[in-house]
Amino acid sequence: MDTGHRTESTSLRNEGQSRLSEIIQHLPVAIGLFDQTGHFVIRSGALRQMLGDVIPSRDAKEAVHWQVFDERGVLTDPPEWPAARALRGETVVPGMAGIYGATDGQARRLRITSMPFSDGSGFVGGVAVLQDLVAEMRAQAGLLDHLEPRFLHALFDALS
Repeated sequence: MDTGHRTESTSLRNEGQSRLSEIIQHLPVAIGLFDQTGHFVIRSGALRQMLGDVIPSRDAKEAVHWQVFDERGVLTDPPEWPAARALRGETVVPGMAGIYGATDGQARRLRITSMPFSDGSGFVGGVAVLQDLVAEMRAQAGLLDHLEPRFLHALFDALS
C-alpha cells in the first residue's frame, strides 16, 4: 500500500471518529463506546454524568453503585452485566434492567443494552446504551393521556 493512500485513509477514519464523537456528545441518551479494557473512548454527556472512565463491571468503586438483573429479575454479578458480555462478543438486546444508585441519592431505573463493536479490521470493544425507564414510562403515559381523549371522541362519534 502506498504511503499517500494510507495517510488519506487514516485521515478519513480520524475525521469520521471525530464526527461520531461530536454526535454522541450531544445525544439525550446515555451512550458510550469502550475499548477491550473497558475504558470509554467516546461517551455522551448523559453517560459522563453517571460513570467514570471505565465500565462498572471493570471498576469495583463504580460497581457498588449498581444492581443489574437478568430477564427473570435475578440480581447478577458484574461479569454478567451487559458491557462485560459485549467484551466477550455477546449482544445484549433488548437489554437488562438496572438500578443505578447515584451518589446524589437518586436511584435511576435503567435498561442497559450492549453489543460488541468492530472497526472493520477486527474487534475493538463495545457499545452500551442506558435508557431511563421512568422517563420512558412517563413519556408513554403522556402520549396515552394525549391520545385517549381523541380516541374516545372518535369512538363516541363512530357509535353515534
